Amino acid sequence: MRAVDKILYQEFRKNSGNLLLVLFLMGLVVVFEIISPWPFKVLIDNVLNPVPLVGGTRIDDFLSTFKSREILGFFVVLVYFLSSFMHSIAEYMHAIITQKVTQRMIANFSKKAFENLEGLAIGFFKKQKIGDYIYRLSYDVHALGEFLEEGLLPIITSTVALIAAIVVM
Repeated sequence: MRAVDKILYQEFRKNSGNLLLVLFLMGLVVVFEIISPWPFKVLIDNVLNPVPLVGGTRIDDFLSTFKSREILGFFVVLVYFLSSFMHSIAEYMHAIITQKVTQRMIANFSKKAFENLEGLAIGFFKKQKIGDYIYRLSYDVHALGEFLEEGLLPIITSTVALIAAIVVM
């Protein structure tokens, strides 16, 4: 089991830059998810509300610089569409890079595990069940990649999104 841990550690270390990029893109996705309701708040509170726009906070001061509610409404809709577009791009890039990184890690892990298995003495294979090792190389390595791509990263994303939503609220 030590060899597996060592190989996993080496793969995580070797791909740490790509994993940081995946985490950064995940953060962008969360940011765009969190800010998506804000244009609706501005639309409801400042465009559809008949009360005149007045300053007070920095956001209110900025919103009061618009000459009419129609222009403010257009600006808010534009901000919403831009944030949705950027959210889609960030989510797409996150999915593509995550898939590439996990596939590369699976391939390297499989290669190193096979090389480790190849380096064992012939006597070792007489004592152990070969089918078990073939199964592990074929299916357990793939399960590791699925765990990273569909298990660990979504848990991290959901946790960060929950914390961000609580902070915003």
